[in-house]
Amino acid sequence: MWRIMAKILWGFKIEPEIDPDTGKPYPIDTDAYNPGILQAPLPFRAKITPRSDAHIATIRKEWKESADVLAAFE
Repeated sequence: MWRIMAKILWGFKIEPEIDPDTGKPYPIDTDAYNPGILQAPLPFRAKITPRSDAHIATIRKEWKESADVLAAFE
C-alpha cells in the first residue's frame, strides 16, 4: 500500500476544495469515519490535480505500458 500511496503523492497535488462563495477551503473533519469494524473515512471535498505536464506524460506512458501487459489477462 505504501508504494501505491507514494506514486499517488508523486503524481498529484491533493488540496482542499475551495468554496466558490467564500473563497475559503471547505473544512475537512479528520474524525469523520463510518462506524463499525471496517472503518473508512466519510466523503470529503478535495481537489486532485496532476503536478505538471511531465507528470501527466509519465502517467500516460505507464498506463499504456500496464494496459498492454494486462491485456493478456482479459
